[in-house]
Amino acid sequence: MNGVTIVLTRIDYFISQMRMQARHPVNLGGWLLLSAWSSFMTQRSGNPSVLTALVTVVVLLVSCAFFFFVVAVIVSAAMALIARRERGVLGEHVYRFTDSALVESTSANENLIKWGGVRSLLRTRHYFYVRVTYGSSYTIQRRCFADSATDAEFWKALQPLAAKKVW
Repeated sequence: MNGVTIVLTRIDYFISQMRMQARHPVNLGGWLLLSAWSSFMTQRSGNPSVLTALVTVVVLLVSCAFFFFVVAVIVSAAMALIARRERGVLGEHVYRFTDSALVESTSANENLIKWGGVRSLLRTRHYFYVRVTYGSSYTIQRRCFADSATDAEFWKALQPLAAKKVW
């Protein structure tokens, strides 16, 4: 497998940012801390019945999750809007394999991703995600492959990039 050429659109970038925001450890930790604090405050406010405490905790958990989702949408939308001005973020990306790495090339830059240097790989119905750090990943649309065999071959070729395959 030599590689693939994709065109990263604003919507692809937005979806990628949403996926990263939803799984970022700081965001997950914030949600858990806010939920734990809410539960503690509920228990501290008197001696509520078990049902009242449970309902309050569930409502607070859902409220916190909704709050973090709204923040993720706003941040992701802002990043997608800003990406227009950043050369090399949107547009054509060429991914090709060498003996030692996966190389990503754009009109503005070239990045080398060495074998074993990736945190994780993820394959969804529409995308491959190559996560380099908690905050950055490469998004490769599966629609850019000519057929399912080429898609599967590319996925297999990505495997040496990371020991951990799912995030």
